[in-house]
Amino acid sequence: MVSARDSLFQTFYRARDLYAASQHLTTYAIAEPPLPPQRMEVRGEAEHIALSWVAAPGTPAPAAWEVFRTSGWVDDLFASGCLDDTSLRCGYEQIGTLPGGASTILDTTAAPNTDHYYYIQVIGAPQPVGPRAITGTPGGQPLRSGRYLAQTWLPATRKDPTAARTWLPATLALSPVAPNPVRDEAAIRFTLVEPSAVTVGVYDALGRRVAVLTEGHRAAGSHKLCSVPLDWHPAFTWWC
Repeated sequence: MVSARDSLFQTFYRARDLYAASQHLTTYAIAEPPLPPQRMEVRGEAEHIALSWVAAPGTPAPAAWEVFRTSGWVDDLFASGCLDDTSLRCGYEQIGTLPGGASTILDTTAAPNTDHYYYIQVIGAPQPVGPRAITGTPGGQPLRSGRYLAQTWLPATRKDPTAARTWLPATLALSPVAPNPVRDEAAIRFTLVEPSAVTVGVYDALGRRVAVLTEGHRAAGSHKLCSVPLDWHPAFTWWC
């Protein structure tokens, strides 16, 4: 069994090995991961959702690109109920692997009239084999870019032309939460085109709802909701 002491020793051993491999910190021995794309665009069309991107300049050419997708909710790890129902998928699924020179993909398997979210990862060249991850990687595995700078946070939808006549006009206009970052108080402003049922909730990074600030029927027009951010509890929420 690995103890906390063993883990601490491993940290010291790796620091010692890195110091030696870097020629007493005169060189940088650890390989750097590839950078995420400089720009990314996602566009919903009738037959597919089109993704395009531009590689970051001044870095080694990517060896490959991997594209991932989820639906219904961004960062859909547990919001789908997959922890309770094992037949449901948790998280993102990989929908494509493209060569390093690629700059676009058409997602033709996206379901019509469904919100989809994506992220792209750059795959670097294979690394030297380094079991201790000092001057290489275990098994020589390539390094990957971080996903969060190439991830969509707004939904993309493949619009089915046959269902266009049933679409309803947008009934809600939501303004950004202010101030950002939140300090002593947050203000949530939104406008309703017509009287509607409204629920304002707070969700964590895993997509789980942790609090309901307010819910009920609201009249058409502009509304403002204030809340103390440190508690995120209905008792600390009021219309203002």
